[in-house]
Amino acid sequence: MLKLYSAQCSFVGHIGGDDFILIADPGQSEGICFEINHHFKHILPELHGGGDYQLGYYFSKNRKGNLEKFPLLSLSIGIVSTASSNIDSYQKLSQAAAEVKKVAKMTQGFSVFKERRAFDLTDM
Repeated sequence: MLKLYSAQCSFVGHIGGDDFILIADPGQSEGICFEINHHFKHILPELHGGGDYQLGYYFSKNRKGNLEKFPLLSLSIGIVSTASSNIDSYQKLSQAAAEVKKVAKMTQGFSVFKERRAFDLTDM
């Protein structure tokens, strides 16, 4: 197990691009997200450099090669809990994760969205 700050995680992996997955006990999910966000915010000056960090943005080339102004890096975290969801396949997990990630990314800057309603994914 990977020791992440004060929590025990059973798996951390890179899905692709800027997407990652962390699997942990459902009771620890919110605390883990708080610690990840806290640590990431703490290292932002190192990641951006002092000048850009003080400005609150940076300039970089976009996908079309044009110079563009971007906000500082942030994290959008979606939580899928097996405590409230019947997830018994990778497909169901992937679909549920995509839903919560989409909601989390609707908020600019750091965000955490935890699916709180119970939902049955048996028909997916």
